[in-house]
Amino acid sequence: MATVLIHAGMPKTGSTSIQTWLRTHARLLRDEHQTSILREVYPASGGPLRFEAFETGINVTANSFLFRYHAGLQRSVDQAELSALAREFVKALDHAASKHGTVLLSAEGFASLFLTGDEPFLCALDHLAQSHLVRVAYYVRPQHTALEARWRQWGFRTGMSPVAWVLEQAQQLRYEETATRVGELAPSISFEPRPFRSDLLEEGSVVVDFARHFLQIDDPPEVADFQDNPGLPLDLANLLRGAPKALLAGIGIDGGMRQLALGFLGRSWSVAESDAVRKSRALLQCYAHREFEPRNRLLASRLGWPTRDFISPPEDPQSGSELGALDDLWEPQASSTTRAYLYGALSDLTTDRAGS
Repeated sequence: MATVLIHAGMPKTGSTSIQTWLRTHARLLRDEHQTSILREVYPASGGPLRFEAFETGINVTANSFLFRYHAGLQRSVDQAELSALAREFVKALDHAASKHGTVLLSAEGFASLFLTGDEPFLCALDHLAQSHLVRVAYYVRPQHTALEARWRQWGFRTGMSPVAWVLEQAQQLRYEETATRVGELAPSISFEPRPFRSDLLEEGSVVVDFARHFLQIDDPPEVADFQDNPGLPLDLANLLRGAPKALLAGIGIDGGMRQLALGFLGRSWSVAESDAVRKSRALLQCYAHREFEPRNRLLASRLGWPTRDFISPPEDPQSGSELGALDDLWEPQASSTTRAYLYGALSDLTTDRAGS
């Protein structure tokens, strides 16, 4: 029986850092630790998906299947078509695992299929687990920090009010419910949430934690704490909320910062954090502690995490009831004239950088 390991994120839990490390050490993992990272191959003739061992390149993510599958979900195709895609996926995994032994796929886009309890996908994985050990690495971060990180990365671009956006995102952060649902639909797989909190990660590093917990490598090489995909500073993200869509449309393309030409601004941002940002963090912590922590404790106890509180108790438990204040706290802290000048200057800079 071989092992199929799926690194499924979640978003904003160090996935890019893990993938950078995997790409750098793919040959060592294969030759010394008998773990082959897989890359997808779709024949030009339109044949079925297959997997090959990753050798060289800049991308170790497994996104092609996910693009096809999510496209089917968006078109609301029937369950039979989705099941056919999922069966093709696990058939290719079965063949690769039978050939290579322990194999690894990485793409945080898988997280949404576990989150939603996608039945065709999970049932197909459960079938694969009759022949191979199927493990799913699923890192989760305290919900208040997850909400802020997601807002800084992409939430500020949506045009939604902060409160509406937070309430929508909250539905994706109910980790205990996700683990229970996956266990019901795919009881044969090993679904393994891991706490993305520095004091709970091995040596405070998600790369070390992944290498030790999922790859059984006690002393992984070159595990510097990568910062390959940080979000923008919160004050800056809020300042950009009203920027023209054309300026924000490119954010998310660049493989390093994933902030395209605005990445340089995030790296050089040296403005002291505003009081509004500090107050918003306290508010989010109170809200998240009340909304999520009872079920977080159930999950932590079930999985043996060495902590009782995944979200630390807030100093003022009452302030979380004032979630509506977030709309004001995350308003851009600058006049409309200042913002218009900034957006114009950034548009010129990003255009210059894109063309250089």
